[in-house]
Amino acid sequence: MVIEVFVAADAARGLTLSSMYARNSFGGG
Repeated sequence: MVIEVFVAADAARGLTLSSMYARNSFGGG
């Protein structure tokens, strides 16, 4: 859903570390 994108964007906007962590989780790498 779009909510995931919003959450990811919010985390990235809030903290770069959160964005990196979320990206890693989504990518699975």
